[in-house]
Amino acid sequence: MADAMRRMPQYQEMINKYSLHVNLTNACMSAYQAAEVAKLAAVEQDMATGFDAKSNEVKNQNIVSQLPELLSNPMVSDDDKIRLLMMYIVSQEGIQEKHRTDLVNLAKLKLEDQAAIVNLKYLGVTLLKSIDKKNKTKKEKDKKQKPRDDAPPYELSRYSPELKFILDDLVNGKLSNEKFPFCKEGSDSNNNNSSKEEKGVSMRSKTVHATWGTKEKKKKEEKTVTTSGPRVIVFIAGGATFSEMRTIYEISEAYKKEVILGTTKPLTPKGYVEEMKKLQKMESVL
Repeated sequence: MADAMRRMPQYQEMINKYSLHVNLTNACMSAYQAAEVAKLAAVEQDMATGFDAKSNEVKNQNIVSQLPELLSNPMVSDDDKIRLLMMYIVSQEGIQEKHRTDLVNLAKLKLEDQAAIVNLKYLGVTLLKSIDKKNKTKKEKDKKQKPRDDAPPYELSRYSPELKFILDDLVNGKLSNEKFPFCKEGSDSNNNNSSKEEKGVSMRSKTVHATWGTKEKKKKEEKTVTTSGPRVIVFIAGGATFSEMRTIYEISEAYKKEVILGTTKPLTPKGYVEEMKKLQKMESVL
C-alpha cells in the first residue's frame, strides 16, 4: 500500500516540491555561511546600536578586535568591507588617519572603493578623530541608541532607524512641531463657510480625521487586518532602506494603523555603496 501511494501523481508532485525547497534552503544557508553574514551583521548591529545582543554596552576594543578577521577574509565581499569601515568610522565619530590606512590596506580596497569612505564627509561625517575626543565620552554615550524594548524577532534586526521613533511620536501625538511643522489651511476670502476654528488646524489633531480614500466596508469574514484612525503616509526622498521598510510593518502592527511607505527607490546596501562612490559636493550646482 505504501508503494502504491508513492507512485501516485499527487505524492510525486509533493515530493518534488519538498525537494526543491530543501535544495533552495541548503543553497541559501551555504551562501550565508560562506560570506560570514552572521559575524558581519552582528558586528554591524553592535556598532549601529552601541549595545550587544544581551543589551550590554559594546566597548570599542571589542569592535576593533573583530575588524581584522572580517576585513582580511577573502569570502567577505568588497562592498561589505566598505560598509563595515563606513559604519566603524561613523560610530567612532572619526578615527586616526594611520588607523584608517591600516584597515583599508588590510581590506585590500581599490582607490575607487575608498572613495565611498572618503565621501562620507559630504554627509557631515567626521573622518578624522580630533584631539579633544577623549573629553566627549559622555556625549558619545548619549548618542547611542537605546536597546529595543519590543524584543526584536532576530538578533540581527536589533537596530531601529530614526523613522521608527518619528512614527512613534506621530502616532502618540508627541511629534515635534519645530522639526516637523504641519501645513495650515490657506485662508479663502470667498469661502464664507470656513470658520476661524477650521483654519490652521494641525493634521495631528485628534479632532481631524481623514475621510478620503477610506476602504469600503466589507463583510467581517473578508477582513484580515483591522486598522483604526486615519492612515499614515510616509515618503522618503532618496531611497528607503530595508530596516525602514521593516519599521513600517512594525508600527502598523503595533498600533493597528494603516501605514503607507513611498520613496524614490528601494535603497539596497550595495546600491548605497555604489552611490557613495560617485557622490561629489554640489557647491557649483547649488
